[in-house]
Amino acid sequence: MRLSPQFYFYRGSFGVLGEFVQVDQALARTVATTTRSATARQRAWQLSAGYYVTGERSGYETIPPASAFGTGAGTGAVELVARAGVLEIDEDVFAAGSASFADPAVSVRRAAAAAAGVNWYLTPAIKTALDFEFTTFRGGALSGDRPGEKALFGRFQVGF
Repeated sequence: MRLSPQFYFYRGSFGVLGEFVQVDQALARTVATTTRSATARQRAWQLSAGYYVTGERSGYETIPPASAFGTGAGTGAVELVARAGVLEIDEDVFAAGSASFADPAVSVRRAAAAAAGVNWYLTPAIKTALDFEFTTFRGGALSGDRPGEKALFGRFQVGF
C-alpha cells in the first residue's frame, strides 16, 4: 500500500507545500535454510516554503519575473526558500540480528533534514538556485548515530 497526500497554499508572494508518504513494503530474506518475511512500513514527510522578496505572486507553476534580468533595470525574481523533512525506516527492518533486512551498523533508521536557499529567476526560462542542507541521522554507525552531513547545492536551469 502507498499513501501520499500533499497540500499547497499560496497567498501573495508566500507559498508553502507539504507532503506525507507512507509505504508498506513486503520483504523476504533467506539466510541458510530459513526464510524471514515481514511487511515494513516506511514513512516520510516534507514541508517547503518560499517567499518572493521581489514581489512576484507565488504559485504552483513557475513564476515569471516581474522584470526580467538584463532588460533595463530588470533584476529578475528572487525567492527565499526553506525546507524540512524526515524519513523513518520501520524498526522491523533491523530486527532478527544476522537475519535482519538491513545492517544497523551501516543503515540509518531515521534521517531528518533542514535546508535554506535562494532561487533567482533571471527570465521565465532561466533559473539559478543555491541551497544549504543539514541532515542528522539516527543509527547507521557501529555504535550510535552516523555523523550529520552538510551540503551546498548549486543549480543552473534552462527551460524550453
